[in-house]
Order: sequence, then C-alpha cells, then structure tokens
Amino acid sequence: MSVRTLQNNFSRLVDMARTGHVETQPHGLPANVSWPASEIGEALKYLAQKSGLPITQDSTPRPQLDKMDKNASPAMAWSSEALERWMTLCAGSLGLEVEPVQSTYAEANHFISGMGPALLSLPPAAGEREPRLVALVKGGPWWVNLVARDGSIQLVRRDHVRNALWADAIGAQRQSVEQVLERAHIADERRPRVQQAILQEMLGAKVRQNGWLVRLPPSAALWGQVQQAGLLGAMGVLIG
Repeated sequence: MSVRTLQNNFSRLVDMARTGHVETQPHGLPANVSWPASEIGEALKYLAQKSGLPITQDSTPRPQLDKMDKNASPAMAWSSEALERWMTLCAGSLGLEVEPVQSTYAEANHFISGMGPALLSLPPAAGEREPRLVALVKGGPWWVNLVARDGSIQLVRRDHVRNALWADAIGAQRQSVEQVLERAHIADERRPRVQQAILQEMLGAKVRQNGWLVRLPPSAALWGQVQQAGLLGAMGVLIG
C-alpha cells in the first residue's frame, strides 16, 4: 500500500473521529467512492491505472443523455440494458473488456474478497437520477481497496461493501429482523451477529448481478496479459 493511500485513509479516520461521522450516501458507503453511471469512463481509467492494466487512450466517451427519454423516470432512463451497453462501450474505448458477474447473498463476502479489478453496481436509492457503482481494485478478507472519485485509494470494510450491494434487499427485511430480535430478547452486544445470521437465512439463496469484472481482452498483447495475471513477480523469482 502506498504512503499516499495511508495518508488519505488516516485523514479520513481523523475527520471521522473529530466530527463523529463521515459523509455517506443512502447505501452507507463514503460518498466519494460512489461513481455515477455517467462517469463510468473515468472510473474505468482510474481502476485500470491502479490495477496495472494498460489502456489504449486517455479519452473516454460521454453518454448521450440528451437522447434519453425526457419523460421517463430516472430508473427507466438508465435501464439495465442501457447501463450494460454503456459499460461495454466505455471499456472498449480503453482497450478493456467487462464481464458481468453475479452471486448469491450467502456468497457475497467470498465474492467480494476475491474480486478485482471490478465495477460493482449499487442498488438504486430513492430520487437518484442514474445508477451508481463502486470501483474495486482489490478485495480482501476484511478490508477492500476502492477507487475514490479523486483517484485516491480508500480502504473500506468488506462487510460495508456487501451491505451496500444488497442494501435494498436488507432494507426490505429490516422490520422483520427487528421484530425477531425484539421477541427473542437478544442483547444489544449480540444483535449484529444474530441479525447477520437471520439475513443469511432470509436472503442466502437470492441471486443478483453484482457488477462487472474488468480485464484485458483475449486479443491484448502478451505483455499486458502477463501484467494482469500478476506473473511478473513469479518470473523475477524464476529468472533470479
């Protein structure tokens, strides 16, 4: 991890300690790690740079929002099909490709731990005019690296990312879960663990598309494929 990354995260923790909070959005993640769909091109550029993926150009296309149905609701203006097309177009303009990925709720933590680089899709929040995503550089067992909109790397708890990806499903069950906890007289200190166990039971088999893996296409040069596969270190050991 770079010194700059440590400094950025230390500053964020200091601000949180001083003010008692950090600016978040409805999905519970820090506001600066949430990318609007219209900025997918910029998110992909940063994500490729932080992941060591070579890109073919510095310019990315902009969505033709003027051609969207002005009378459509915000959700309809960015349909899942439109988002998929826009994602593919932006990735292709940079010499990258994206692959849709999905998981169950029960698999979500394992899924996030092994992901990266990837763009993960957040469920829509009330009043939002376009979908939002997070740019995951690398997963981990407890913390993950996300690219913020200023290009910095932010450390975020893996569980917080899982909860953000499934915020709508979790929210729909919140009242039922609270009722179970109250009736069972669960102590406050045990509630988070018991609540998670209940959610696993309620949502465990539910499947959804979580986002897109970002990678080099099969036609990419061998050197780029070696970089993506992380084989440089292993080659150095063999040569040495």
